[in-house]
Amino acid sequence: MKKQKGQRGLTGSGDNSGTLFDMEEPAPEIDIRFDRRLAVFGSQYGASIEAIAEPAITRRLKIRPFSQRHLVGVVGEDQDGNEILFLPRKTTSSVPFDKVYVCPSAVDVEAFVNRASDAPLTLLAPLPLNPKKDADEISKLCNEIGSSWSDGVAFAKEQTDGDQVIKPGFRSPQIGALHALQAHWTVSEKIATVVMPTGTGKTETMIAAGLQERAKCILVIVPSDALRTQIASAFEQLGILPKAGLIDKGAQYPVVSLLRKRPTSVEEARGLFGISNVIVTTMSIAAGVSPEIQAAMAECTSHLFIDEAHHVAARTWREFREAFGNVKIVQFTATPFRNDGMRVDGKFIFVYPLGLAQAEGYFRKIDYQPVDGLDRDDIDEQIIEKVGEALEADEANGYRHLAMARGNKRIRAEELHEKYRRRWPQYNPVLLHSGLSASEQADAIAKLRAGEHRIVVCVDMLGEGFDLPELKIAGLHDPKKSEAVTLQFVGRFTRTRDDLGEATVIAAVTRDEGSPLASLFAEDADWNKLINQIGSKATERAVRREEVFEGFGGIDAEIPLETLRPTLGTIVYKTTQSPWDPIGGIVRFDHRQLIVDGPHINHHDALAIFITERADLPKWSRFKGIADVTYDLFMVHWDQEAGLLYVSASHDDRLDDLAKALCGDDAERIRGEDIFRALDPLRRPVLNTLGLSETRRRKIRYSQYQGSDIADELRSRSGNRTRSKTNLMVVGFTDDGRVSLGCSRKGKIWAQERTNDFGRWMDWCHDLGRSLLNETISTAGIIDRLIQPELVSEVPQKSPVAVDWYEGMSVLDEDSWVFTINGEQHSIYDCELELSSHDAQDRIEFSIVAGTARADFTMTINDEGVRYALKEGQSASAEKSAVNRAGNPGGCLVGVKQR
Repeated sequence: MKKQKGQRGLTGSGDNSGTLFDMEEPAPEIDIRFDRRLAVFGSQYGASIEAIAEPAITRRLKIRPFSQRHLVGVVGEDQDGNEILFLPRKTTSSVPFDKVYVCPSAVDVEAFVNRASDAPLTLLAPLPLNPKKDADEISKLCNEIGSSWSDGVAFAKEQTDGDQVIKPGFRSPQIGALHALQAHWTVSEKIATVVMPTGTGKTETMIAAGLQERAKCILVIVPSDALRTQIASAFEQLGILPKAGLIDKGAQYPVVSLLRKRPTSVEEARGLFGISNVIVTTMSIAAGVSPEIQAAMAECTSHLFIDEAHHVAARTWREFREAFGNVKIVQFTATPFRNDGMRVDGKFIFVYPLGLAQAEGYFRKIDYQPVDGLDRDDIDEQIIEKVGEALEADEANGYRHLAMARGNKRIRAEELHEKYRRRWPQYNPVLLHSGLSASEQADAIAKLRAGEHRIVVCVDMLGEGFDLPELKIAGLHDPKKSEAVTLQFVGRFTRTRDDLGEATVIAAVTRDEGSPLASLFAEDADWNKLINQIGSKATERAVRREEVFEGFGGIDAEIPLETLRPTLGTIVYKTTQSPWDPIGGIVRFDHRQLIVDGPHINHHDALAIFITERADLPKWSRFKGIADVTYDLFMVHWDQEAGLLYVSASHDDRLDDLAKALCGDDAERIRGEDIFRALDPLRRPVLNTLGLSETRRRKIRYSQYQGSDIADELRSRSGNRTRSKTNLMVVGFTDDGRVSLGCSRKGKIWAQERTNDFGRWMDWCHDLGRSLLNETISTAGIIDRLIQPELVSEVPQKSPVAVDWYEGMSVLDEDSWVFTINGEQHSIYDCELELSSHDAQDRIEFSIVAGTARADFTMTINDEGVRYALKEGQSASAEKSAVNRAGNPGGCLVGVKQR
């Protein structure tokens, strides 16, 4: 009898009682359930290593007696003639069978046939290979497994009737992504990015791509430990591919290594990769090893898959992938945009729209239930009540769903858990946070999966990639604040399955128009439309951004383009329709040869970028041996259709010369009154900076005003007949939320925002250009629309609903703010603002909290302005680090919103 390769058996000579055909009476038949059998099992090189030899299966067996010298037992034979020996106890004797199990009932046929269906079976042979002892055999097994994938996958499409799957197969986005990968790898070695919304099957797509490629060794990088375990398990079972009949029956399961510790030597790395078909780990582990070890990992890797690619820090990823230059690399993500504004790079070879996923039923509908309360406690109580009601309603409709309640930090989650436990004890609410031990977390998740807990209260656990389709109800006590995280979070609740219903999201309404998610948390929001709009818009921006970077042709810039973060700003020139000349024009402009990097030219988008260096004598010395060295960034974009040239530069010298060199001597700067047309698209504009110049000779030639109540200076002063506006800074709203825009009569337009998305800058310029060329826009009408804030001398008798940092503390400056609370220093990133009371009173109470440190303040308003008082016995101060002390908002660090 043939022995299975790569495993140990108990085969040997002995007296068998004959085949079934020798028996005089028909052999009894029974169904026996076998647990999965492993071909490899153990740990080595800081990794857990497993391979499935045979999945869990129920077999129909004919049973006959067995005896060999002093051994007795029974033999089962399936319809294909495969035989399995069952013994009542362990033995070290050789038997002529490859598969041997121990079952106490196997003393004779009758006892075995009448055994309890759940009676345990213990595998005696063949035992799985041990990575510590059998490395050579496992390495051979890996090669055999790879060879078994020679037929690739069958591109059969899933067939459905409504929500019912009639015939299993690949979903449309999976087939599209697989074909896109094959097409890409046929003509390119560039990094590929695949965008597939949550629930459309990214993991199965990874698995199928590896099998279709007959991958020698796949390295999978994931962002978290929970996702590492989940992805490793999916690869180990080859996902749904075997059950769906998408791979040949002879295709074997891979040897999967779940890497938990960093290899400490090149030998360890090569040893692990030599006994693995798939290695799954996190970026912190993979990128944390030495360059020599990374190089060894790359030598052994044929394919590198990055899951949830938007999590990978740009610098970390860039440094790591340099070692994998000859490896096929694919980035998978549902949201190809990062919270920090940096790129998710790579060529976007396949983008499956969220709207299409909704239309095809891969993304369940969402029932948004808004709540509106007087204060946080009132809102919490309403959300808690609705969560329980949703569980009851779903169960009445035949759906045994689970609910998740989210708080923004651990102490908040603990408070919410106690409230849920008191209100809904029948659902056994469980608390889950990172402060619990690994075993406590695992136990809570296991009981949640088993339905012992129906409500889970957590902070940021069970995040991206976590697969628990029964989670269908979300109570957002503290919603996420970014597009990417919100879309990923909501995606956890929209997964489809035949026995599951629609998703329910319960959250408080918001009236903060400046929030990027304001429309999502509005009282009448249609989440099924808005999720699509927000996700599609953000994805389109990411794709556009990467296309612009790709348009530079893979240049090797001295200063990487992705590190540039210019301010949104431009000077606009009218040009003729003749083609611009970026190469010759920049050469003519640079007659002093000041350019030190570039020009880098994207001809498709008519975009050029270069950096200059100038050395000037310092103002405080005439000594020629020293100099102030300054680097300036220039970006120029020509909009042929509109006939406009946009120039952005960190130094304004000779920009007119640059425009003429690029587009001819008739290039004309847009300036004067027309420049203020750029403000027209802003809704609810508020003027906060105003510069006025005298048109007649007087002692005061120029005046500047700042604040939120200065619009009257422009509209009603009698002396304004002899003054003209020179520059304005206005804050207002567009479809993208709250924005600021400044204009100077000399032609400069700017915003208080930085970006390294050149596509975003060009689109921003195009929007300005449409307004600047629109001669129907009256600048006088813009001034008339300015909102005049009302000065108050006391706290309005309205309930405060939110507290936030002073708006002058931009994202770019946040890293330089440091708070000292009761003697301990904390970065602003570690601090949170909390309202201490939502009551309408003559003061507003709030706190700055950093971990256990807390500073409690009272804010009052009188005729002299705003005053902040610190609670007696506490100490607190705020200052900017030496990195950046510009733009100090004069001690006012917070703003309070009321209704």
